Amino acid sequence: MNQLFKKLEVIDVEKLTDNSVILEFFISNVMKKKFNYFPGQFVTLEIDIEGKKHYRTYSICSQKHESNIKIAVKRVVGGLISNWINEKVKIGDHIKVSMPAGDFVAKKNYSIQKKYLYFAGGSGITPIFSLIGSKLNSEPNSIHYLVFCNTTQSQVMFKSQLLDLKNKFISRLVIFFIFSEENNEFDIQNGFISKNKIQLIFSSSINNVDLDKIFLCGPVGMQSIVLDCLKQLKINKSKIKTESFKSENNLKTKKIVTDKKSIDANPKDFKMIVKVNGVKTLVNYQNNEVSLLKALLKNKLNIPYSCTNGICGICRAKLLDGQVEMKSNKALDKSDLRRNFILTCQSHQQTNQISLTFDER
Repeated sequence: MNQLFKKLEVIDVEKLTDNSVILEFFISNVMKKKFNYFPGQFVTLEIDIEGKKHYRTYSICSQKHESNIKIAVKRVVGGLISNWINEKVKIGDHIKVSMPAGDFVAKKNYSIQKKYLYFAGGSGITPIFSLIGSKLNSEPNSIHYLVFCNTTQSQVMFKSQLLDLKNKFISRLVIFFIFSEENNEFDIQNGFISKNKIQLIFSSSINNVDLDKIFLCGPVGMQSIVLDCLKQLKINKSKIKTESFKSENNLKTKKIVTDKKSIDANPKDFKMIVKVNGVKTLVNYQNNEVSLLKALLKNKLNIPYSCTNGICGICRAKLLDGQVEMKSNKALDKSDLRRNFILTCQSHQQTNQISLTFDER
């Protein structure tokens, strides 16, 4: 088994809405250290269907004080894995799960009265639910504001759990529900999220609050509206964290170069020396229009990957020699880039030979 994945037992399957479920995985004492996570992180599942491996990334929805790991999976129209999980997975099944990853997190602080604002759209509530529940329980002075957008009330994931938290922490959790496809008592709850709605929420409830962190997870269109409005409200962008499910088309490319000299500026034949699980392999190919990941998979190497959009970071590797161009990156931070880590799903070889390793994470 790939060293990033461990086989975990499903000990509970809970129906969340008519098109989503929660899977709970048992984490034994032996696995506690490997699966220690920060609220807001995700795991990747390796699913074998008819002999073919599929990888999908899902946010953790459990709260930090819980002993096991839970994920929420919402059906996607035409989605092979999300529908398979909703229909087929049962208690007692074993699924290969990667160790937690992701930086959609916040540092814990017990003493300072931290104030958090969250924007969630649809299943984007999953990592945010983990954050809110964990911090309400672990940071007794924290205050939380949630703006949660859905189509209808029946599609609200974690609705009862959120209301339970609201009742338990009535002075520390404020929730604004917005529904795009049904009418409710208050106008602010009706229709799509907009700058006017966000400004009204700020003026009525958050105007005089010095926010410490803002978390945003949902569709790209929603994120764009929220980010534009936060900019108009002069919110420091260093306070904002975003989590995306899809890559954007306007991400800038970035060249990653090692200290060693390039071998050929316009190569026709490409070579990769790749180390995976302690084994070095020489890969030859001729078309650098394909990503490194595609070239490696075509050569039957067992490379860990999931989204292939530069978001999850599962396919990261360390470039030891040569030069690549990375088309997009939503997973690596500046520290990773300084240490020559790359996303192989987004990287294209620029010199005729490179060397990389998947054994340094």
